[in-house]
Amino acid sequence: MYVAEDTLLARPVAIKLITSLDPAARQRFLLEARAVAKIHHPNVVDIYRIATYKQRPYFVTELVRGHTLAELTKPVAPQVALDIAIGVARGLAAAHRRNVVHCDLKPTNVMIDLEGTAKIIDFGLARMAAEGHTIGAPVGTPDYMAPEVWAGEAPGRRADVYSFGAVLFELLAGAPPFADVPPAELRHRVTHGEAPALPGGDPALAEIVARCLRRDRTARFADGDELREALEQLHASARKPARPSRGDENPYRGLLPFEASHREMFFGRRAEIAAVVARLRSDPIVLVTGDSGVGKSSLCRAGVLPAIEAGALADRRTWTARTITPGRSCVAALIEALGGLPELPDDGQLASALARHLA
Repeated sequence: MYVAEDTLLARPVAIKLITSLDPAARQRFLLEARAVAKIHHPNVVDIYRIATYKQRPYFVTELVRGHTLAELTKPVAPQVALDIAIGVARGLAAAHRRNVVHCDLKPTNVMIDLEGTAKIIDFGLARMAAEGHTIGAPVGTPDYMAPEVWAGEAPGRRADVYSFGAVLFELLAGAPPFADVPPAELRHRVTHGEAPALPGGDPALAEIVARCLRRDRTARFADGDELREALEQLHASARKPARPSRGDENPYRGLLPFEASHREMFFGRRAEIAAVVARLRSDPIVLVTGDSGVGKSSLCRAGVLPAIEAGALADRRTWTARTITPGRSCVAALIEALGGLPELPDDGQLASALARHLA
């Protein structure tokens, strides 16, 4: 790994260069690059390009300055651990949605950058999800490997969930769940017994850790998205009581959609809002569909858009929401909706730019 300067864009980057010419090593290297390139998410390191130098492949990634979880003084406070865990779970969910399994989630493969954001790094063992397939030799780091991986099965999404649980256990307890087991006995203990319970702390968070570490993989969270949802339910922002409505506001909208101004009266869709926001952290477009009258407009207008404007994407940018009805001239409707925003050119220049982009 090298720290370098992108002279064209004037930004620091990291370069990972393979020194081996072994075909198998080159193939693993290429798989890592492809895995990371599938994911664009604030909690996963970004890859910028891949090329070769003197017949050796290399790829250029975002340079993450900060420290790994392995460098933290542990144990950490439950709220600190929860904040880190939510970030890692969001990144893991983005990978799993792209059918990418990390296969080696551990403290040295999670960075906390200078802004406090958790980022998953080093997809060197990553592969496409293949839960239940046999591969022979275990893949991963012993203290964080799931029982089925010890048994020689290919790591799947639930194996990543197990590794996540072992990392979170270490953050809260100071050591991984089987740290006191001699290396020669580790495989037998992991494959024949349950992980120990977390001592003390937040019982709700301890229950999530315990579920991640179940020996029976079907008893764990199915993937990063299910895990993310469970962790976000524990966060203080999810438990914040709604502001009482004013006396002149009617909380019953009938067939009319809830708008952003009705956000404080919009209840019961927290999981759906979180799911859409989670997708928008990695996907440029999320299509919300359903039968007429099920609440699609209300979900977006009173739930998703206000959450994004309040910073739910956690990407350090400020967002302004605009709603359009495309009609027969979607470009004209888009220009009308975007017109007047100081960040954009005037309507004539905007029309020209859109015409070039859509041509």
